[in-house]
Amino acid sequence: QEVSNVLFPSLEGQPTTYSDRGYQSHILFNHVFHLENRWSGLRELGQGAYGLVISAQDSLSGETIAIKMLTRVFDKAILARRCLREITLLRHLNGHENVSSIELCPSDLPDSIFLQIRLPA
Repeated sequence: QEVSNVLFPSLEGQPTTYSDRGYQSHILFNHVFHLENRWSGLRELGQGAYGLVISAQDSLSGETIAIKMLTRVFDKAILARRCLREITLLRHLNGHENVSSIELCPSDLPDSIFLQIRLPA
């Protein structure tokens, strides 16, 4: 299955594709993930009512992380509140012995939020 690599119409001096910006595109759980080239070994971990979770390995540090994609966040106000609640709960777990850190990832997808969850070795 082919993935569109076009970000937006050409702006002078700006990269117009994900690959020009150093990203790779993968289809996991029938959703497109645009991830930096440094992430490899992508694996589907699970999916739920509000999102998808994959694992990836950082080619720079060798560390494995979980990436959670919260989808259709802004379709309805209730979904946005649930997403905020989930982020709040995950941030509360930040520093737990089973979680090293939780970070928000930049995304060009207007209706999705990506979280990186670093797990201890």
